[in-house]
Amino acid sequence: MIDGVIKEQDWRAGRLAPRTGLDVAVLAVLRAVDRACTWGTRRPTTAPTTRAVRQLTPDGLSPDQARARLAALGHPWRTLHPLLRHDGNWGWRDGDEPADDEYTRVGLSPLGRLALHAADAQCGPVPLGLVLGDLHPRYRKLTESSSKVPVAAADPTPALGGEALAMRPGFGLSAVLDALTAARAGDTRPSRLLPVPPAPAEAAVDVDLPALLAGEPVRARLGCRFDVVPAPEVPPAPPGPPPEVIAAAQAQGLTDYAWVAYAPRQYAGPSLVVTGTPSGVDLGLLVDQLLESAFELKQAPMRIAGIDDASTSKVGTRVLVHTDDPHADIDALRAWVQQLPAATVDVTWHLPGGADAALHHWANLVDDDDSGLQQLAALSA
Repeated sequence: MIDGVIKEQDWRAGRLAPRTGLDVAVLAVLRAVDRACTWGTRRPTTAPTTRAVRQLTPDGLSPDQARARLAALGHPWRTLHPLLRHDGNWGWRDGDEPADDEYTRVGLSPLGRLALHAADAQCGPVPLGLVLGDLHPRYRKLTESSSKVPVAAADPTPALGGEALAMRPGFGLSAVLDALTAARAGDTRPSRLLPVPPAPAEAAVDVDLPALLAGEPVRARLGCRFDVVPAPEVPPAPPGPPPEVIAAAQAQGLTDYAWVAYAPRQYAGPSLVVTGTPSGVDLGLLVDQLLESAFELKQAPMRIAGIDDASTSKVGTRVLVHTDDPHADIDALRAWVQQLPAATVDVTWHLPGGADAALHHWANLVDDDDSGLQQLAALSA
């Protein structure tokens, strides 16, 4: 698949390129974007998305499939490290639709460029398959939704809701570099070689790590991350009128007047804060379930004083569940949120051949030529 021709069976079979460990169909998308960014002697950083889609559709993909794969490799909440860079409105995590292709552009990220250099032997091998793993299954399902080949016919692994469950987890750039350094130094202790894999979009992971490191398919639950805002020691007094208002009232000889202050609501108890969600979790649906369970169905373990969704593109996920009891059981509140259907995603991860074997394989690959590894380390600095 070095020529970049995309075949649906290659995308589904999970065939991995030998010098990068990436799915061959991912490399084919990178090559298509690279061709789109080559206009004779000019090589702009990004190209119009329409041009990139045209590079992909002759190989049997519909425009929607081509666009979905371009989005999946560039959205930071769909992959640990984007291989593509996006210019313009490519949509948001909460489901907002992207702008038309005529108003967006796409190009290779530095990591995507390094992937092509390694695949073409312009530098040494780079372990991007270990770094990135697979797309989150819910987003992978989106890229395959219009395929003519049923998932069950192409992938013998069990399925949940039509989604293929066998996944390779991504461990992140820094973790893989540290593990390879240990492996090349002869340190074979499993606890040093691979840490707990980070889930997409800063989610918490509940997984049988020893079984995962042994190369067995392991059921994993990806859940929200939480923080706590402690209860205030003494509720603040309502703000009074500023000095200039008092002076103006006295100057007019007023002996009685009222001052109405609209201060932010202060809660007497601690607040639970949802600070991260797994990729594929609909944040709006999670907030709706919180409101319904807390106020309409009254299933919360304690009285909920308020729920605020303060999430923005700058601060990320920030949903606050407030209480008015200074002694509220915040652990019970956390357990209640975790059991909501929209708060978790179940997947099955696997490491073919075992994590230790994979790391030592890559350590041996880079012994003769570590130029790719050096460039990868430079990107993580």
